[in-house]
Amino acid sequence: LDQLMPGFDPEISKLAQRVLVNPRNIDYHTGVFASKITPARDGKPVLIELIDAKTKEPKDTLEISFSKAISA
Repeated sequence: LDQLMPGFDPEISKLAQRVLVNPRNIDYHTGVFASKITPARDGKPVLIELIDAKTKEPKDTLEISFSKAISA
């Protein structure tokens, strides 16, 4: 989980990141799992709680608003 598409050949993963992800300004995270996802409600953003893939310690909480998601 230290790279995108960890089950794929590393060169294919690098190519996919360079061609598909980087030009589109996609926000991605490696080395973490989503431990909890709270759906957007009543104008509040989606909350995604991340934990470290190795230590299982809390890492970060992402907030994604609907307007941000559709403008990307």
